[in-house]
Amino acid sequence: MAIYDLYIFDRHCVCVFYASWNRQAQAQAQAQAQALGTAGSQPTDKLDNGGSSGQAAGAAGAAGTGMGAGANAASGGLGAGGMAGVAVDKQAEENAKLVYGVVFSLRNIVSKISPKQGDNFLSYRTSNYKLHYFDTATGLKLVLLTDPGMENMTEVLRAIYSQIYVEYVSKNPLVALDSGQIQNELFRTNLMRFVRTLPGFNA
Repeated sequence: MAIYDLYIFDRHCVCVFYASWNRQAQAQAQAQAQALGTAGSQPTDKLDNGGSSGQAAGAAGAAGTGMGAGANAASGGLGAGGMAGVAVDKQAEENAKLVYGVVFSLRNIVSKISPKQGDNFLSYRTSNYKLHYFDTATGLKLVLLTDPGMENMTEVLRAIYSQIYVEYVSKNPLVALDSGQIQNELFRTNLMRFVRTLPGFNA
């Protein structure tokens, strides 16, 4: 089991933070799936929203597998789901858009088919990865991609928001909110330290 990527989107739908771990482990898992002849098959999706389930396959398939990449080439401001004011390569930029598109689509699907108002999805799983989602009252959205065998990470995302983001970004008078990419080194350092302590993390 492994943790792959963390995306943080602000209330304007812009990716303001991205981190990646264990990319090699995910690539090896996908190579093994291809060797077994499963990579070309339709992924089996499971949508977890605390009760509702349904039409996740189309949106999940749009995200594909192997989301996430290194940060190398410069990029300017982007539209919904893009990365603003941060150096990223083209693949990472496109992946951020795909991730946000999946989240946006699933939220709409769940809100329409759920018997209860205000319902939201928590995660969905394919044969190669699992996407965990946490939406805050301030409009910040945290998305975590992990190995498909990982347990629900909602509480982990809640802790990242309340114990790390709030402490080192929201409460920091030197950090201007809605100013683009999170470049606070204390936030990054404490986030990396926290993630590496999580059960199932493979360095």
